[in-house]
Amino acid sequence: MSDSSHPPHLLDFHLFPEFQFMCKHKLHKYFDRKPSDWKVVGFLDECDIESFDQKISCYISCLEVLVKNEKELRKERAQLLLDRFRKASVIILLLEILMKVGGVMRSPELLHHSGF
Repeated sequence: MSDSSHPPHLLDFHLFPEFQFMCKHKLHKYFDRKPSDWKVVGFLDECDIESFDQKISCYISCLEVLVKNEKELRKERAQLLLDRFRKASVIILLLEILMKVGGVMRSPELLHHSGF
């Protein structure tokens, strides 16, 4: 659950049971490398979990474990990646909502201009 000292993020994955899947390992071996080498695409390529949703859930769970238990560079990098993932998720969610209500037309350039 979210720390009561700050409001939960819009996409606080602890609040959504569908994102509770945990990796087979407490921390995926991908995160044994230097923090500067951590990339979501690299994780997805290396992770042997079949389901894309479960891979993403594992990635988020690992980042959350790193943020809670690591120090300095590893903690900072994990927090940065977690924040970026959540920001991108919010943007995609909002775009999907806007498309459903007719507020945005599909465009391959749309995500390019958002910085992601």
